[in-house]
Amino acid sequence: MFALARAISGDVGGALIAGLVFAFDPFRFSHYSHLELEFSYWMPLAALCVLRTLATGDRGAGVLAGALVALQGLSSLYLGAYFALSLAVLVQCRIGVFGRPTRRALVPLGVVVLIGTATAALVTIPYWANRSAVGERSVDEIRAYSARGRDYLTASRRSALYGMRLFEREGGERELFPGTAPLLLGAAALLPPLEPAAVVVAVTLATSVDASLGLNGTIYSWLHKLPPFRGFRAPARFRAIAGLYLALLAGVGAVAIARRIGSVWRSRATLWAIGLAVLVDVHPAIELQPLWNHAPGIYKYVPDPRSVLADLPLPWGQDAFWHDPVYMYFATFHWHPIVNGSSGFAPAWYEPLGAIARDFPSDATLDAFRELGTEYFVLHEGYYGTAMFRRVVGDVGLQARLEFVATSSWEEGECRLYRLRR
Repeated sequence: MFALARAISGDVGGALIAGLVFAFDPFRFSHYSHLELEFSYWMPLAALCVLRTLATGDRGAGVLAGALVALQGLSSLYLGAYFALSLAVLVQCRIGVFGRPTRRALVPLGVVVLIGTATAALVTIPYWANRSAVGERSVDEIRAYSARGRDYLTASRRSALYGMRLFEREGGERELFPGTAPLLLGAAALLPPLEPAAVVVAVTLATSVDASLGLNGTIYSWLHKLPPFRGFRAPARFRAIAGLYLALLAGVGAVAIARRIGSVWRSRATLWAIGLAVLVDVHPAIELQPLWNHAPGIYKYVPDPRSVLADLPLPWGQDAFWHDPVYMYFATFHWHPIVNGSSGFAPAWYEPLGAIARDFPSDATLDAFRELGTEYFVLHEGYYGTAMFRRVVGDVGLQARLEFVATSSWEEGECRLYRLRR
């Protein structure tokens, strides 16, 4: 971001401000649990190479831009797709403001498109293959994850300064307030005399904000007609792209304010003050929790590494789904195939399985799991709750089709392993 902002603003101080705004974007901390959304550093580098390609026609910059766009798509399909669209807008705006690029730039720009398209085609093969199993996102689901205007005044719950003080939140996906300082700096960039580069960035920013509105806005309503975009659930994640361009605009605005001060010393002091104000404004408050570095010992009692496991309880209905990601985390240690899973999509059979699993260990429940190839069940006291766990264990003792294998203690409570008899 520093390199991109310096290329646009021509000022080291402004570039530092832009870097701070981008690095400490509250959206980033709202999505702390979405690891792929933290990998956004390819975007400013790709934008820098694209702008350099437009300005100079440098083929090397074009190839590098294509590679960086591809890396962004590989790091996060959401950010890769959304950022690629914003790049198209950025290029069009730059052409509109600065004039058409030279013919020399057309080939490198074509390389950017070619590399990005080829990567997208390869990366999305599994997604297209899964469409027959999981279908498309429903309109209601997409609308629920589409931003509204008030969401841009809803602070991140992890904001040290704002916290719960602004609008009531409607889920972490729609905590979109970028902070007061970035907004004021962005507005300062649009005061006369207006820099042409600021116009380019501002239009791209406005386009990204509208796209984040999803089916409540104009741009995404059109994009939704295209099959690839009917697989994305959260248009509000366009906010990450908007954050990129707001950071750029904030850097330009900081330079504009500093230049109005007059003397070099005062300008530098002003930039320092702006930087401190930004850090105070966007400072996060994150309560980190220790994470296990091993799975419960119960899994070592499964003799065949190819045996399919089911970790219970399964989520169902209004139950919290958070323990399914825990089961998946455990699987990265024991590496047995598991029935459980957690993602933005779930197979059509998974929710009904969760419902019938509430009657475990009934014959109907065991039949449903057997159809999925399940051979072993791991019961977790920590996620059942002690009273329910004891009741289920008692019922299992009366079920002739289940054979007790082992028990072990765990930080969250007892774990018990049972084998489904053939």
